[in-house]
Amino acid sequence: MLNAGDMLGSISQVTVNDEQVWRLIESPIIGILMNRKCTRYWSERFPLLNVEDVELNTCMVQNMTNTDCIFIEEVFHLNDTTKPIAENWVKYLNDNEYRSLYGFN
Repeated sequence: MLNAGDMLGSISQVTVNDEQVWRLIESPIIGILMNRKCTRYWSERFPLLNVEDVELNTCMVQNMTNTDCIFIEEVFHLNDTTKPIAENWVKYLNDNEYRSLYGFN
């Protein structure tokens, strides 16, 4: 389980100067909510996130180093392993002008 202050991230498409570009969105965990049914992370940029979902997403990103798949619009833990992988994917998407994943040209 992560702690308050740990960073979460997501690869997302955003508009910059009327152009669609890919960015690594980062946000620290500012709270951890626990109840009998589940535990959730809370950050300024992301809504309440189920701990198990974030852990699974993080594991998937860590295993994407030599694959042709990309993991976008899902939140994962940014650590020494996942951050460089995500930054490389963002660079690849922007360098190769992958704007059409959501219908953008």
